[in-house]
Amino acid sequence: MKLSIKNIKKAYDREVLSNLSHEFQSGKLYVIKGVSGCGKSTFLNIVGGVERDFDGTITIGNEICTAANLRQMTGYVFQYSLLFSNITILENLYIIKQDKLFITNLCERFGVRDLLGKYPEQLSGGERQRISIIRALLNNPKILLLDEPTASLDEKNSKTVSKIVSDLCAKDKIVIVATHESYFDDYADEIIYLNYGNIEKIKKNNNVHTDKKEVIENSKLEDNKKNDIISFFKYNLKRNRKLLSFFSVLPYAIMFLLIMITSTLQNSFEKEYINAIKKKYPVNAFNIYESELNAFIYKDKVKLYDLYVLNEDEITGYYISSKEDSVLVIDGMIEYGVFPDEKNEVIISREMAEKLYGLKDDYSSCLGEKIYFYNNEFVVTGILFSIDETTRNPKANEKFLEYLYSDIYYQGIEGNAIFIPYDTICNIGEKKETEVKRASYAGLYDDINVVKKLRESMTSGNINIFDDEINDAQNLLDGMSLIMLCIFFVCFIISCIFMTSQIDLELYYRKKEIGFMQIFGLKKKKILKIILSGYLLKILTSFALSIVIYGIGVWVYFIVFNSIVFLNYIYTAAIIFSIFIIYLLAIYISILRFMKKDIIKLITD
Repeated sequence: MKLSIKNIKKAYDREVLSNLSHEFQSGKLYVIKGVSGCGKSTFLNIVGGVERDFDGTITIGNEICTAANLRQMTGYVFQYSLLFSNITILENLYIIKQDKLFITNLCERFGVRDLLGKYPEQLSGGERQRISIIRALLNNPKILLLDEPTASLDEKNSKTVSKIVSDLCAKDKIVIVATHESYFDDYADEIIYLNYGNIEKIKKNNNVHTDKKEVIENSKLEDNKKNDIISFFKYNLKRNRKLLSFFSVLPYAIMFLLIMITSTLQNSFEKEYINAIKKKYPVNAFNIYESELNAFIYKDKVKLYDLYVLNEDEITGYYISSKEDSVLVIDGMIEYGVFPDEKNEVIISREMAEKLYGLKDDYSSCLGEKIYFYNNEFVVTGILFSIDETTRNPKANEKFLEYLYSDIYYQGIEGNAIFIPYDTICNIGEKKETEVKRASYAGLYDDINVVKKLRESMTSGNINIFDDEINDAQNLLDGMSLIMLCIFFVCFIISCIFMTSQIDLELYYRKKEIGFMQIFGLKKKKILKIILSGYLLKILTSFALSIVIYGIGVWVYFIVFNSIVFLNYIYTAAIIFSIFIIYLLAIYISILRFMKKDIIKLITD
């Protein structure tokens, strides 16, 4: 292989290279010598594709090479090893080439295999420089460039490194060393002396490398995408710990947590609300027309109550349904006493207590008294609050009449009333036919499908007054959830805008790392994945933290309320997936914009 440079010019505040032309042959070691500032490093940067802004041409064979082509063909070694801290030597090399066997064999060849598990700061200068040479060889470069590789080493290590470099001159490689020292002079095929941009003289040592054996075998293993991802995550976990610090991931964790809480409220509110009111109200009971009952596909499971009315001595008898279905069990309906448990126990109105016992203030004295009605003996266990609003005790339920009249059979109650258990009144009372019947469905709200079908069969669309409350609360919550989600998205979009500025700042401080990654053989696409995987790891960590907090919250809720809540998985997944896409897209655009910068600006600015 022949590398030709022709009329290379480069100037900064002054001309650094002036019409430089030369040919380099594979299998030879070239040493560029000169004082500091004479253009040695600039020359290597141009040959290695790091510096793109220059005049002149570079060809390999008869083809003109671009900077990108040259970078793909070049391995680079600097004065300092530039190994990445916080990751092991193996991880430093593995990020470049995902072939552990190849890396191990190469390190064995250079006598540094036992260093693979160590960190850069644990190595001597000579050891670090040997590792940097191995790194330069990982992608099997055709051109190997070394910029002052022994400048920071002692004499012993300098001689070792120069011998290693000399041994790298294989038949398919061009090795070029820029140095102001003499350690490579005996090994060089050509020594080129630069004098401030011009070739002052060339010294040739003929037949120095007559035996050009291949020192290393090429890696036969293609990079594995799965291994790529794992190594990228490991790299970011060790190199960018601030990115995954608690306070860095907390804001996103809070955002995810709020979304899950909103979804849970929306999905579980009705169930939890029903569980709460089931303990207070007869939610299974409702009034239903015969036509509505016939339209209900689960009508066989409906329990119907017939209307029985008794009248005797200006006293009217009404039924009491089972405790689960009766509105009289609601707090604030019974003023004194308790709900009946036996068939011969009854509740009477305050007006009836006044009529029978002449009571005016304390009605509790009539509890346990016997009443004879319809030739049956009953025991008074409870006294209802006054039906007359003008005389009702303020301790009564403020919705007393609304709850009382929600049972169709209690509408129109007034004055002296006695409430008799249903099984008893069926035996002594007279049944009356009605268009609307009182009914109940055991465990009605345990199955949302049954609730939906019953609502569909109802002309009003609602099952009972408690169903109205549930629907109103659910609609209110849906509206609030929508507003909250809109606020979340607006806040998230704003945070993404600010986040791009933060990313630009973070990338600015990582610019040298990104620049040297490209020089060491990582393509921009791969570097993009490394950086992107770091931010992906950040948002995944935030998501995991939010799940842990949410799980603890659900567990505490279960312990306190003995109830399990669930979020809407489809709804939540769709929202969080959208956030992931927006987040990663914002980062991708920001990184892509940054990656367009020239490598030389990244490593020198």
